[in-house]
Amino acid sequence: MTKENGRETMTDCSIELSVIIPSYNPDPGDLMKCLKSIRASTFKPAEVILLDDGSGADYPQEARELCVLIKNKENRGPAHVRNQGARLARGDVLCFIDADVMVGPDTLLQIAEKFRDSNIAAVQTIFSIDTPAENFASQY
Repeated sequence: MTKENGRETMTDCSIELSVIIPSYNPDPGDLMKCLKSIRASTFKPAEVILLDDGSGADYPQEARELCVLIKNKENRGPAHVRNQGARLARGDVLCFIDADVMVGPDTLLQIAEKFRDSNIAAVQTIFSIDTPAENFASQY
């Protein structure tokens, strides 16, 4: 562990985590909250891949600086872009999140630590009761 911006940051974990975010016409504010929450994480992922599924959305420069943006020409659905992200990812562990999800400061660390156990093949998280997204689907 090392200190970064007053927070402990895990640097000695041999797990490389790739965060993959499928996107189609994302709310710009929610997307920036998502990307900033990943940036503020105590565990730094190897990469953050944002895959636009042919929506034609215009992504601000600030978002482009926080991830690798891949824009598809046609809409093929979230399963297609998740698989595309999995093929492109270089991490040992793939972490799929939606563009309106904010991870907690230690969420990625907890995921990476689970994979230190060779008996663990997958980890699933659940929505927090304290979700900042206000749309109906994110609340339930």
